[in-house]
Amino acid sequence: MNDLKQLVESKLGTVTDSEITEAVFPVFQKLIRIIAREGSDDGKRLTNNYFACLCAENIIESRFSKSCEKISD
Repeated sequence: MNDLKQLVESKLGTVTDSEITEAVFPVFQKLIRIIAREGSDDGKRLTNNYFACLCAENIIESRFSKSCEKISD
């Protein structure tokens, strides 16, 4: 998990362990759908780096959602 966290942080900056943990399952499901629909792009979508990019995207979306929820409260 630390390797994944380091890869995500290289793209996004500091992330918490809980952000990584919350991202892994939905990102894995998303990756399965992408590969089923689009293929692996000659293995590029099977790399740790690609998975980390999807995790970073998920964390950004989650942070945005949480900030919107705070504003609406």
